[in-house]
Amino acid sequence: PVYNCEEVRGGIIVSTGGCGYNFGPDYNLVNREIRRQLYANLSHSFSDSLDVLLEYGIAQNDVKDNPQSPSFPDLSFPVVPAYHPSNPFGNFVLLLGRPLNGETESPLAPRENNTERASLTVDAALSDAWSLNSAVTYSKNEYTQSFWETSKSRFTAALFGLGGSDPANNPQFFDPFIPSNNSQDVLDDIARLAKLKRTTELTVVDSVLAGELFELNGNTVGAAFGIQWREEVFIADPNENYEATIDEQGNLNLPDLIFLGGFNRIDTSRDAFAAFAEFNAPVTDDFEINAAIRYEDL
Repeated sequence: PVYNCEEVRGGIIVSTGGCGYNFGPDYNLVNREIRRQLYANLSHSFSDSLDVLLEYGIAQNDVKDNPQSPSFPDLSFPVVPAYHPSNPFGNFVLLLGRPLNGETESPLAPRENNTERASLTVDAALSDAWSLNSAVTYSKNEYTQSFWETSKSRFTAALFGLGGSDPANNPQFFDPFIPSNNSQDVLDDIARLAKLKRTTELTVVDSVLAGELFELNGNTVGAAFGIQWREEVFIADPNENYEATIDEQGNLNLPDLIFLGGFNRIDTSRDAFAAFAEFNAPVTDDFEINAAIRYEDL
């Protein structure tokens, strides 16, 4: 090897004689997290027959020191040209491995997880025998992931001496043999921040009317009637470096990355309506009948 495998935190693979990179130490067993939580409720009795409860809660969980390996393996398996100034083989060679190894500081891949929930509940006594409970609840979760990746096209160009931010006037090589030869300009040119934000929302509106129907053999026959509507929303929003698209012919176009496959942009929802009825009829002191029916349209 041109450089010492151990200097880049690697180890010799006995079966092949190659330098295997030990990426395990790049990751934390337990990350440092910042958590913020808030909960509040407000309740009020407007009368003996009307109570209102308002709730709100928020939880934020940020992971800042989440290191990843310096780079992912290059699954495009690029070729290093014979004219590369550091190529010791004098011929075109296939590059198997990671562009960056232990000689490079591990970048951070932060995570953000934010959740909020709000609910309004109304309890109303309509009469001595009937009551109504209605509620509206909304909740939302946003989860954002970030990864540092490598541009497949810019990395391949740099292997052929067309790297850097100004390849037309100042072309540069990426050197996989002697990492110290790589300028910061070349490293910045091949680096890509892949980011994905997932958002889920849930809205639920329900109402239940419960009370007494009539007397049966000295016992009260009770009933409950309810309706519910709910909507679920799912949004996946990758940044331009991480987005996978499908063209009009149905072909999948992956992002310009060496390892991650990308993510399709998604914005979809579904809603459901449900209605139910329940009955309880104590026929005698020792025997009662319970019956229920439910309809749901998704």
